[in-house]
Amino acid sequence: MTGSAPSIVSFLFLGFFLGMRHATDADHVVAIATIVSREHRMAGSALIGAAWGVGHTLTVMAVGLERSAGSGAKRPF
Repeated sequence: MTGSAPSIVSFLFLGFFLGMRHATDADHVVAIATIVSREHRMAGSALIGAAWGVGHTLTVMAVGLERSAGSGAKRPF
């Protein structure tokens, strides 16, 4: 069991940094900037940005759980 801990931590770091790279792609930056620019308050802009991030996170988690569950892990996309 101790041998799996470093691989899990490595996997989490890889996922985090790939997610950050994905989040800073030009299409994401332009999309969120366009949406947020309509807000005139900082709190409103922060709420929109947070909702965007939560939406992406939930989608990735749902797909990951589906892919890792039972037969979902065995079939190709």
